[in-house]
Amino acid sequence: MIKILYIVSTLQRSGPINVLYNLISNLDRTVFEARMITLSPEEENSDIKKFKDLNVDIEQLNLTRLQGMLVGKRKIEKYISQYRPDIIHSHGLRPDIINSSITSECIKFCTVHNYAHEDYVMKYGFIKGKIMAHKHIASLKHIKYPIACSYSIKSLLYNHQIHAYSIQNGIDTKLYSNSNADYRTIIRQKYSIPQRAIVFISVGSLIERKNPLAVLDAFLGSSICNISYLIMVGTGSLKEKLQKRSQRFKNVIFTGHVDNVVDFLCASDYFISASRSEGLPMTVLEAMSCGLPVILSDIPQHNEILKHNKKAGKTFKTINNLTQIFNTINTNNQLSYNTMSHAATNLISEHLSAEVMSKHYQDIYISSVSSLNVK
Repeated sequence: MIKILYIVSTLQRSGPINVLYNLISNLDRTVFEARMITLSPEEENSDIKKFKDLNVDIEQLNLTRLQGMLVGKRKIEKYISQYRPDIIHSHGLRPDIINSSITSECIKFCTVHNYAHEDYVMKYGFIKGKIMAHKHIASLKHIKYPIACSYSIKSLLYNHQIHAYSIQNGIDTKLYSNSNADYRTIIRQKYSIPQRAIVFISVGSLIERKNPLAVLDAFLGSSICNISYLIMVGTGSLKEKLQKRSQRFKNVIFTGHVDNVVDFLCASDYFISASRSEGLPMTVLEAMSCGLPVILSDIPQHNEILKHNKKAGKTFKTINNLTQIFNTINTNNQLSYNTMSHAATNLISEHLSAEVMSKHYQDIYISSVSSLNVK
């Protein structure tokens, strides 16, 4: 039995935690035993119950950030000495820094969910973001198996002399499916959306990195603005600005944070992301699994997804490009839409499902332990 200890800051609902859940939920339990350590207290939107339902033992340290800096490593090393895992697998900035400094014979893994020099700078500002990015990149150099969540991130890490492996994110195709048409009717009735109207959806934090203003401006400037709908799921610092800009338009809907994202995806026709930087975005994969053709900003991570099947969506470079794509949406061309929709679902099931992703992780776990035993 290969024993794996996963380290995370918290199990707060997010893309990286969804990736971790999909990985663990598909582990072959005849080969692997999984345990977990969380550093900080859980908040209201925690997925800890989901992980406990997988029969994963979770050690909650409940440390503040300052306590984590002072005693986090010592507490984790004490736990490791008792549990004696074969593999330590960390996710996130603080867990990766601790993992990189642990003195243990365990095989060290981490999953790199973003490119720190883009993501942290956009989220925390230039100075603080650069300091955090430098610390994170430095820690990766002391972890034997850094796993990039996309080939694009792997390439960016190589520029920092980090020779990472790459395993693309995968999502639960059973959960994210277009098989239940009732969601479409229920959500549309709730928001007074005609059943035959074309609905575009954007899901994610309303922050600069996600660039939701570009989505809104392109939609409002398009020729189909008055005969279609835009749903923006999520919250963030730009929400008030977005609402003010669209206040005259009843066909622009802000839902705030929702727990039932899949319902809104099933109620929609096209998924849009204008994001400036990503790892390998789970929301895009979830939308495609639900049969939504995607309209994505021309960044490496988005292009990487569509390389599997370019019929599944389109990309744009500027707001004008996005407006032009809106203008070309033809309400009467059902055959073309069906082709894109089928391409999206097939792409996910064949290449980017949770089962496929977890199998890749399990293969490299086994390989790493085998190579250690040979030595």
